[in-house]
Amino acid sequence: MRLPVYFSGVRSYFAVTTALAVLLLVVLLRSDSAGAAAEATVLLELLTPLPLLLISAGLLQSDPALSLIATRPVPLGHLLLARWALAITGVLIVPSGAHLVTAFVNPEVSLSVLTWLAPAAFLSALAITAAAVTANTAAGIGTAIGYWAASLLLTPMLQDTCTSSLPAVCTAAVWSSAYSLLAPAGPGWEINRIGLLLGTLALLLIATYTYRNPERQVRATTAQEATA
Repeated sequence: MRLPVYFSGVRSYFAVTTALAVLLLVVLLRSDSAGAAAEATVLLELLTPLPLLLISAGLLQSDPALSLIATRPVPLGHLLLARWALAITGVLIVPSGAHLVTAFVNPEVSLSVLTWLAPAAFLSALAITAAAVTANTAAGIGTAIGYWAASLLLTPMLQDTCTSSLPAVCTAAVWSSAYSLLAPAGPGWEINRIGLLLGTLALLLIATYTYRNPERQVRATTAQEATA
C-alpha cells in the first residue's frame, strides 16, 4: 500500500523555498562578498524556518482526507514523519544554494548548516506538536510564530546588555531559536544548536504519540469542514 506522503500545497511550498534560495543567491553574488555572506547568514536564520513551520502545522491536521487516511493500517505518526521529511527537504534548497554560491564567490567564508537547519527543524516540530495536541492547525502556527517572534524581538535588548556582560546574558538566551543572531561565535552557540535539535526530536516524539489515537484530530477536521 502506497503511503500518501505528498501533502496539500506541496508544489506551492517548494516554489516558495526556491524563491528564497534565489533571493539568497542574488545577495551572495553582489560585489561585496564578505558583507553579502553576513547578510545571507541573517536571512537564512530569519527566513528559512517560516515556510517550513507554516506548512508543518497542517501536514496532517489540514488534510481533508484525514478521516480516510486514519482508517488505513499505516500509523499516522509514521505518515507525519514521512511528510515532515519531504517538507524539510524543501528547506534544504535554500542552504544548498547558499553554500554553493558562497564557496564560489568567497571560499574563505563558511556558513554552518546548523545556523538555519537547527531553528527551522525546531520551529517546525513545535508547530507540528502544538497542532497535534490542540487538534488545530492555527494553534500550531501561532505557537511556532510566537516563539520565533519572541526570539527575534528579544535579540536587540540582549545584544545591548551583552556589551557589558556577554557570557551571562548570552548564555541566558540559549533557549532562543535566533541565538546565532545574538552571538554567532559567542558562548553557548553549540549548546543552543544541539539543544534545538534535541528539542526537535522530543517534540516529534510527542506529536507521533499524540497521533496514536487520531479520533480527536479526525473529529476536529470534520468539524472544520462542516463549518467551511
